[in-house]
Amino acid sequence: MDAHCNGQTLEAVAAKVSDVPGPQRPDDFAVVVVRLGARVRARREKLGMTQEQLGHMVGMDRKAIQNVEYGRSSTKKDGAYGPGNPRLDTIFTIATALGVDMADLIGSEASQ
Repeated sequence: MDAHCNGQTLEAVAAKVSDVPGPQRPDDFAVVVVRLGARVRARREKLGMTQEQLGHMVGMDRKAIQNVEYGRSSTKKDGAYGPGNPRLDTIFTIATALGVDMADLIGSEASQ
């Protein structure tokens, strides 16, 4: 799948996510979160789905899907969104709705 998010490399976006105040996480966590979001978005768009449609299928609103796709949390701290941390059951439900395995969404570039 595409290694870019909004025209930026995953590493560049992950660096921004890592700089957001919040609990300390390894840098590779941010890469996985951004990769997950980019892959969800790419698959959703490939299927011709809107964020609203995917949200309806998985029981989430559009904003929650948008947060997954952008690798951010749903709350702001100190005026900025924190890094995302979608629950495992959320990732599973989204993967199922998109017709892919969870590993396809969170696996390494080498596994693609």
